Amino acid sequence: TLIHLVNQLPAGAVFIYKEKLTINKKAEKITGYSSNEISTIDDWFIKLYPDNWKIIRDYYEKDKESGFEFDRTVEITSKNGMRKTITFAAYNDPQGEIWLLNDITELKQSQDALQQSEAKWRSYIENAPYGVFIADKDGKYKEVNPAATQISGYTQQELLEMKIPDLWAPESFDEGRKHFTKLKDVGHATGDLLFIHKCN
Repeated sequence: TLIHLVNQLPAGAVFIYKEKLTINKKAEKITGYSSNEISTIDDWFIKLYPDNWKIIRDYYEKDKESGFEFDRTVEITSKNGMRKTITFAAYNDPQGEIWLLNDITELKQSQDALQQSEAKWRSYIENAPYGVFIADKDGKYKEVNPAATQISGYTQQELLEMKIPDLWAPESFDEGRKHFTKLKDVGHATGDLLFIHKCN
C-alpha cells in the first residue's frame, strides 16, 4: 500500500487520505513532530506555519486544484522553533496524496552566505580608490571598477572590449607580457608598467 511505501522511503514523505496524515521517520526528523502529534492537515499547517498557516493552506489548495504542477519551496517552523527551508513535491493517487519533503536549509544558508560575500566583494571593488581590472586567461577585460575608468580615460564599455596589452605603453610591452605569463603560471605578479591613457 501507499502508506507502507511512504514509511519505507528514505526521504521525508507524507501520506494524506481524507484529511488524515501519516508521516514517515524522515519527515518526523525534519519537522520534530511525531505522527501522533501531526495527524491531520490542519495539524500540519497550524503547527508548521504558526504565523501564516492560512496563507500556506491557500497555496496548498490552489496547488491541489492545478494537480501539483510545480514544486514549492517554503519555510516551516519545526517543533524546537528552528526555521527550515523545505522543498515540497506533491502527487495525487487514487489511494491518496503523497508529499515528498527535501530539507534544503543548509543549502539555502550556504547560498545566502555566498550572496552576502559576493555583495561585499562587489561593494569593495566598486568603491576601491584604485583601479581594479579583472581579465580572463586571454587577457580580455571582464570587469572594471569606476576608478579604472578614471585612470585609463576609457569608459567601462570601452574597456570591456579591450585586452590587457591594449593599455601598455610600447616600452612596457615586453615586461608586461612577462608579468602576464607569470600571473597565469603562478597566480600572482607585481611590478611597475607604463600605461597609455586614452588621451595619450
